[in-house]
Amino acid sequence: VVVGNEAIFRNEQTPESLAQKITIVRDLLKELNLNDVQLTTAEITSAYENQKLIDAVDFLLPNIHVFFDGYTPIQAPGWFFAKYQRLSNLVASQNKTVVVGEVGWPSAGEPFQQGSLSVPSIANAKFFLNAFACEANRIGIPYFYFDAFNSDYKQVPHSSEYHW
Repeated sequence: VVVGNEAIFRNEQTPESLAQKITIVRDLLKELNLNDVQLTTAEITSAYENQKLIDAVDFLLPNIHVFFDGYTPIQAPGWFFAKYQRLSNLVASQNKTVVVGEVGWPSAGEPFQQGSLSVPSIANAKFFLNAFACEANRIGIPYFYFDAFNSDYKQVPHSSEYHW
């Protein structure tokens, strides 16, 4: 069960308040004798630097969109793997896994920031997918690729958000 999606990133929750909500859900599941249900939250990588949040979840589910970090599609897979490895190292002693909740590259729209090297296009999305997926599959990283279809329904501040 995923409790929240980028609520810390959007400043709707603090790590501590979200950890409390995860604990409430865990207690409710236990009352229903659903003790084997795994709980987590979907957040950007920096949110998982909070130990209370890490303690509250059974596994990490980071959304790692290197597009927003300003890298080219050639640089982006390496940056992704560095972020993933940092999170994996962070929780290795706690025997927790990292499952990537979202990773991808937009196929259209504007660069995230003016002057950014992260340019959305079909060619860049294809390059990133091929480079990322080949390596992630080779080394066994569990992930959900974002997204199979455009998200025209979203109300977002940035045009590339419609084209994942």
